[in-house]
Amino acid sequence: MSIFPHMLINILFDSACHICGARLYQEKDPVCSKCLATLNSSAFLPPLHTQHTEYVLSRFAYRGISAKYVKLFKYHIGQKMTGSMRSCIRGSAILKELMRIHPDIIVSVPPSPIKRLKGVFDPVSCFSGIVSDLLGVPVAAHALVKKRMTAHQTRLGRSRRISNLYGAFSVIDKNLIDSKRILLVDDVITTGTTMDTCASELLKHGALSIHGFTLARAGHY
Repeated sequence: MSIFPHMLINILFDSACHICGARLYQEKDPVCSKCLATLNSSAFLPPLHTQHTEYVLSRFAYRGISAKYVKLFKYHIGQKMTGSMRSCIRGSAILKELMRIHPDIIVSVPPSPIKRLKGVFDPVSCFSGIVSDLLGVPVAAHALVKKRMTAHQTRLGRSRRISNLYGAFSVIDKNLIDSKRILLVDDVITTGTTMDTCASELLKHGALSIHGFTLARAGHY
């Protein structure tokens, strides 16, 4: 969707929706009520089963307005979108599905070592915090870390994705996860390789079970 100059000016000054360009009035987030209603009305995706998780739930299919919303959250203004993000989860039946899992703790798929050292905005950590608040379940913030840099997964085929992540993640404190039902959170899942690699590491160090939750799913509908 093209954005006209007056819309661009409004967006730059946070007076227009960052998705459709419509004028914002009472909205606290940079997403208009119409776009938020469209997002809230979308059904969550059916469970995706992977090798090392019980299953993975995703709030959105990574396409259309949902893809625009996720990109805004990941790469641009995520810190300003926590209100609408809460609404998208709280207003969906997916919240009940997450509650049925009864997780003991939430673990985030960790950022790269460079991002961690620089202290830049981590959308997965932010998203995990929102899920934690809604479920009343604590985040084990330092349970899992990424030990080394890896190539970007989106540029690789499935076999290369697996080898790319081999040995990349490590459990820091086994006591945080031992005998725990874990909700593993990421922003976007495509083939499930990252989620499965993290889940395998957690299970290897004593986790009881792993369920996954992502903001969006690409490629599997």
